[in-house]
Amino acid sequence: YYNGRGQAGDYNENALPVDLMHLLAGDMAGLAQHYLFAGTRFDIGGIVNVALFGLGNLTDCSAMVLPTLGYDPTDNITIEVGSQIGVGDRDKTEYGGVYPNLLLTVTGYF
Repeated sequence: YYNGRGQAGDYNENALPVDLMHLLAGDMAGLAQHYLFAGTRFDIGGIVNVALFGLGNLTDCSAMVLPTLGYDPTDNITIEVGSQIGVGDRDKTEYGGVYPNLLLTVTGYF
Protein backbone atom coordinates (compact mmCIF):
# COMPACT_ATOMS: atom_id res chain seq x y z
CA TYR A 1 0.00 0.00 0.00
CA TYR A 2 1.32 3.44 -0.90
CA ASN A 3 0.16 6.44 1.14
CA GLY A 4 0.97 9.58 -0.85
CA ARG A 5 0.31 11.84 2.16
CA GLY A 6 2.65 9.88 4.43
CA GLN A 7 6.24 10.71 5.25
CA ALA A 8 9.05 9.01 3.35
CA GLY A 9 11.64 8.96 6.16
CA ASP A 10 11.70 9.66 9.86
CA TYR A 11 8.57 11.36 11.08
CA ASN A 12 8.92 15.13 11.07
CA GLU A 13 7.90 16.37 14.53
CA ASN A 14 6.59 19.66 13.07
CA ALA A 15 4.30 17.84 10.62
CA LEU A 16 3.19 15.14 13.06
CA PRO A 17 0.21 17.06 14.56
CA VAL A 18 -1.12 17.78 11.06
CA ASP A 19 -0.59 14.15 10.02
CA LEU A 20 -2.44 12.95 13.13
CA MET A 21 -5.39 15.22 12.27
CA HIS A 22 -5.52 13.74 8.74
CA LEU A 23 -5.23 10.24 10.20
CA LEU A 24 -8.07 10.77 12.69
CA ALA A 25 -10.26 12.42 10.03
CA GLY A 26 -9.84 9.40 7.76
CA ASP A 27 -7.99 11.34 5.05
CA MET A 28 -5.01 8.99 5.28
CA ALA A 29 -4.54 5.43 6.51
CA GLY A 30 -1.12 5.72 8.18
CA LEU A 31 1.78 8.03 8.99
CA ALA A 32 4.31 6.57 6.53
CA GLN A 33 4.28 6.13 2.76
CA HIS A 34 5.00 2.42 2.34
CA TYR A 35 3.10 -0.48 3.95
CA LEU A 36 2.80 -4.21 3.39
CA PHE A 37 -0.19 -6.35 4.41
CA ALA A 38 -0.14 -10.15 4.31
CA GLY A 39 -2.00 -12.98 5.93
CA THR A 40 -3.35 -16.46 5.82
CA ARG A 41 -6.34 -18.38 7.14
CA PHE A 42 -6.81 -22.12 7.63
CA ASP A 43 -10.13 -23.89 8.14
CA ILE A 44 -10.06 -26.95 10.39
CA GLY A 45 -12.96 -29.34 10.00
CA GLY A 46 -15.31 -26.66 8.71
CA ILE A 47 -16.03 -25.45 12.27
CA VAL A 48 -12.76 -23.91 13.49
CA ASN A 49 -10.47 -21.51 11.66
CA VAL A 50 -7.09 -20.02 12.50
CA ALA A 51 -5.91 -16.79 10.90
CA LEU A 52 -2.74 -14.73 11.07
CA PHE A 53 -2.49 -11.34 9.41
CA GLY A 54 0.17 -8.66 9.60
CA LEU A 55 0.40 -5.01 8.60
CA GLY A 56 3.95 -3.72 8.29
CA ASN A 57 5.16 -0.14 8.13
CA LEU A 58 8.16 -0.41 5.79
CA THR A 59 9.37 3.10 6.66
CA ASP A 60 10.03 2.55 10.38
CA CYS A 61 10.10 -1.29 10.40
CA SER A 62 7.17 -1.70 12.80
CA ALA A 63 4.22 -4.05 12.39
CA MET A 64 0.79 -4.93 13.71
CA VAL A 65 0.29 -8.69 14.10
CA LEU A 66 -3.33 -9.91 14.13
CA PRO A 67 -3.84 -13.57 15.17
CA THR A 68 -7.43 -14.90 15.30
CA LEU A 69 -9.13 -18.12 16.33
CA GLY A 70 -12.69 -18.59 15.06
CA TYR A 71 -15.44 -21.07 15.90
CA ASP A 72 -18.69 -21.60 13.97
CA PRO A 73 -21.01 -23.65 16.21
CA THR A 74 -23.89 -23.24 13.70
CA ASP A 75 -24.36 -21.80 10.23
CA ASN A 76 -25.71 -18.58 11.79
CA ILE A 77 -23.26 -17.91 14.63
CA THR A 78 -19.55 -17.09 14.54
CA ILE A 79 -17.36 -16.61 17.63
CA GLU A 80 -13.86 -15.16 17.23
CA VAL A 81 -11.08 -14.49 19.71
CA GLY A 82 -8.27 -12.36 18.39
CA SER A 83 -5.49 -10.03 19.35
CA GLN A 84 -3.67 -6.97 18.06
CA ILE A 85 0.03 -6.96 18.87
CA GLY A 86 2.26 -4.01 17.99
CA VAL A 87 5.89 -4.78 17.15
CA GLY A 88 8.62 -2.14 17.05
CA ASP A 89 10.32 0.58 19.06
CA ARG A 90 7.77 2.04 21.47
CA ASP A 91 8.97 5.65 21.08
CA LYS A 92 10.02 5.84 17.42
CA THR A 93 7.61 3.68 15.39
CA GLU A 94 3.98 3.81 14.40
CA TYR A 95 2.94 0.39 15.73
CA GLY A 96 5.54 -0.17 18.45
CA GLY A 97 3.71 2.00 20.97
CA VAL A 98 0.38 0.20 20.57
CA TYR A 99 -0.52 -1.80 23.66
CA PRO A 100 -1.52 -5.42 22.94
CA ASN A 101 -5.21 -6.12 23.30
CA LEU A 102 -7.57 -9.07 23.15
CA LEU A 103 -10.81 -9.07 21.17
CA LEU A 104 -13.94 -11.20 21.44
CA THR A 105 -16.47 -10.99 18.60
CA VAL A 106 -19.77 -12.85 18.43
CA THR A 107 -21.72 -12.47 15.18
CA GLY A 108 -25.19 -13.79 14.45
CA TYR A 109 -26.74 -13.97 11.00
CA PHE A 110 -30.50 -14.02 10.44
